[in-house]
This record gives sequence, C-alpha cells and structure tokens, in this order.
Amino acid sequence: MTMIHLSIPKQKQPLHLKAGRAAFFEQTQLIEGYDDENCWLLFFFKQTFLTAVKTKKMKRTSYASRVWKEGLVYDQPNPLLTRLIDAEKPLQKINYPQLKKKAARHFTRQEQSRILTLFESFIPKKQLLADIKAIFYTCRREGKMFESYTIVREMVRLAPESRFVQEISHDLAFASASEAYETQEASLFKRDRLYAEEHASMEEKSRLLLNENREVEHLVHRINSLPPSLSAEESAAFLHLVKDTFEPEDQMSLLEPLISSRPSYDQVTDFLFDRYLDQRLVEPSAGIVQRFDIQPHSDQMASAAAMLDEIDMRQSLDAVHILLEKVLPVLPESTGHLVEKYIEALFEKMEMEEIIERIRPLSEQSPSFEKIVRMKEISGDLDHLLELGEGYYSFHQLDQALECFQMEMELQPDRPEPLQWLAKVYQDKQMLEESKAYQRLCVDLQKRS
Repeated sequence: MTMIHLSIPKQKQPLHLKAGRAAFFEQTQLIEGYDDENCWLLFFFKQTFLTAVKTKKMKRTSYASRVWKEGLVYDQPNPLLTRLIDAEKPLQKINYPQLKKKAARHFTRQEQSRILTLFESFIPKKQLLADIKAIFYTCRREGKMFESYTIVREMVRLAPESRFVQEISHDLAFASASEAYETQEASLFKRDRLYAEEHASMEEKSRLLLNENREVEHLVHRINSLPPSLSAEESAAFLHLVKDTFEPEDQMSLLEPLISSRPSYDQVTDFLFDRYLDQRLVEPSAGIVQRFDIQPHSDQMASAAAMLDEIDMRQSLDAVHILLEKVLPVLPESTGHLVEKYIEALFEKMEMEEIIERIRPLSEQSPSFEKIVRMKEISGDLDHLLELGEGYYSFHQLDQALECFQMEMELQPDRPEPLQWLAKVYQDKQMLEESKAYQRLCVDLQKRS
C-alpha cells in the first residue's frame, strides 16, 4: 500500500495517509488518501500538487465529481500514482488564499481559472466566480482580449447559469474570439494551450505533454490511446517507454491490468512473463501461462527451470505443476531433478497414491516416478522396509525414513545396514548425539559378528 505523507499547518508531525484511487482527467489528477477516520482528496494540476481537502461527498455536477466519472481511474497499487508523489517528502496542505497565490506563481491565468473550478465542492461557487472574475478583469485591463475570453470560457464551465457569465460570454468585444472557437480555427492550437491539448491528435498530444515534462500524464495518454491490437513496432515502442519510465516491479504493476483488458497484446504479455521469471515470481508466471496458454520459448524455459530450482515448491504446488507441464517435455534431461524436488514438496501435503497420480502426466518415464511407484508397491511390506526407508530418504522425508529403519533394526537386530542408515539420518537432522550412538552400536555389532 502506497503511503502519502501530508503536512498539515500547525501540526508538528505529517499525517500518514493510505493512498486509494487515482483519477486522470484533462490536466487534473485526483488521489484519495485515508487516515484512521477521514478521506482526503489530493489535487494535482499538470502533475503539480495543489492542496488536500478532507471530504465525505462532492456535488454531482462539480468538476471534481466529473474527474471521477469521466477520467481514467486507477486502483492501488499502481505506479502511476507513486510517480505523482514524492514518498520521501510530505505534501504541503495549504489554504484557499495560499492556493490562489501558488497557482498565480506556476500557471497561466487561464490555468489559474481552471484550477479554481476544481474546488467547487469545497469553496462556495460565488467565491470561486468572484476570484475568476478578478483574473478576467486584470487581463481585460491589460488589453489582452483573447486571453480574457479564454477565462470567460472557464467561467462558463463553472457557472453557465450566472447572468454575468451569460452577458459577458456574448459581449461583442469577444465576437472574433468566439467565432474562432466556433470555427475551430487552426490558430487556437498556438493561442490556447488547454484547447490545443484537448483537440490535439495522439502524437501531437504526446509531444505537448513531453514538452511540459508531464511524463506520467504522457504515459496515461499513451495507454488510453492504445488500439485493440498492436503491431510489433507499436509494442516495441510502448514497452521501450515503460522500461525507460519504471523499475521492473512497477513495470509489472502497470502491465498486469493492461493485458487483462487487452489479451491480444502478445508481445506485452511475453514481456511481462519475462519480468515474472526474472523476479522469480512463480504464481504470476504460472498464472500468465495458464490464462493466455502461451508456449514459452527456449530462454523462458531455461529461466522457468532455474526459478523452479531455486524456490520452495511447497509454497506454490499448483503453480509449480503448471510450469513443469511446460518445461519437462522440452528440457527432460536437464530438469529431471525438478521432478524429485516436486515429489519431495508433495509429500508435505499428499499421500503416496495421490502423489503418483499427480506426477504421472508430467514424467511417467522418469526415475523419480518409477521410484515412488516402487515405494507404493512395497509400502506395508515388512520384507522391504530398508528399501522403503531408502526411498523416503532420497526424497528428504527423514522422519518417515527413520520409522522404516528403526522398524527394520527391530526386525533384523543382527544387520548393520539399518544402524548405518539411522546414524546417517540423525546426522542429517543435526541430532549428532543420536547419530554417534548408532555409529557405536553399528561398530559393536560388526565386532561381535
């Protein structure tokens, strides 16, 4: 769970919030954060943190509500969210007057107006409209009529029912600007940055976002713009962007939901499978093989075998089985020991008969399979206790091996073999006193005979 550290005025220690959903819409990003009692809403504009407000509900018609309804919403965990915040630095909550000053320092007047509209659920609309009007009048006094009209358009978004807004939006002084928007003049792409972003082509918007160093928004835009299927070149370009932007763990978090919604992205799926193998994640590796019925190539087979060799199979028996079904037929000579390791893990959960049925489809011709079939045949046969104990020992089932050797020692007190095995097993169990005791018994027995 991503944690957000929020610095509150007059509070010595920052508030630690558990991050929730994140939404991207137009230039705005919202993140939910939770403390023990409250939900907080964190506001970003063009990836710049603005402030946070405590919230329970928002007006249905507010801009912030629209962000959640119409924007791209990501649940946790998601690396897009963590890229927006600096986990090492607390975010500074500021009040409304400070927010206006911060917006004035970092953004254009049109953008300042858009920012104020974000807070309709938390600041009275009358106040917001008055503050945007003040920005508008400043522009108009300076004779910047086109810029003034961009702010009029923001007022229309906020309060279309206002008489002042209705009158000023139809003011003849803005007739030429109004006509430019109605006819979608090409000049608007240079004169109105927000309009340009809204109406740009996919590639133009990518360039615009990168030029403004808005890498996270760029990636969100690219993901949202991906077609139902990708060519090899498109896949390579997208994966190059992902690799350049995120560490391997975050790459996986980003791509997992993507391939779930776009199962035709074969190269992305293949890339994700490689990442799982590299990180030795057996459950996700098996999951991707099963869900997409992929046939791993030779390098992936070798990586899967190496992973199975390293992990504790007891923790993921079903996932191990799925991967062995792929690996064993292709690499029978170099992976035979994996069957033995798998049988050893199965002993923790199953009886011998169940293990045989589990292994049979995987490797019926392997020495390990033949050995456990033989163990099942002689199980309960007092004439083969030594052989059965050796079988258990070969699969590292030391307690069962001890039972067999102890029973054989009682039935065959003149034979040194069970004593030798008991000394060996106890040594493996790090029970050195018992091991030495059986070694002495064995020596004494051999002297007497």
